Amino acid sequence: MPAGARIAVGGPKPHKELLRPATFNVVARYRTKAGTTDEVLGHLENMAAGTRNKPGNISYEFSRGVEDDSKIVIHESNHTTEDFGLHRQTPHFLTIGAVHSIPELESRTVSTYVTANSPVEAPQQSGTPTNPGSYTSTGSPAPM
Repeated sequence: MPAGARIAVGGPKPHKELLRPATFNVVARYRTKAGTTDEVLGHLENMAAGTRNKPGNISYEFSRGVEDDSKIVIHESNHTTEDFGLHRQTPHFLTIGAVHSIPELESRTVSTYVTANSPVEAPQQSGTPTNPGSYTSTGSPAPM
């Protein structure tokens, strides 16, 4: 071996794959009775405040329809099914949901989903240093 030569030892260091934990997700779709949408949205603000602070909750968000403002979608994420079950037993759920919100609805559907454990990936960036991100949208631009 020539003087000053280096020997490469080993290869890339093995790493543990980081996994994103599974989550229990609930999507509720409401259609409010005529004239009650603002009232229901007020109840959901109170529900969100109580829900976001409970153990096991990851997020609680709701949105009002653009084309039809009587439509509301709620998306709640919890660490486990049990966490959501405990949420359904809380005073704010039993009062705000069952007593105040549900009677103001024309219809309601609730679906549940579980996200599987999946690898945690670094977000992919596109664009240039002066334009760090870009997206393509179809349809009409949103009003300003």
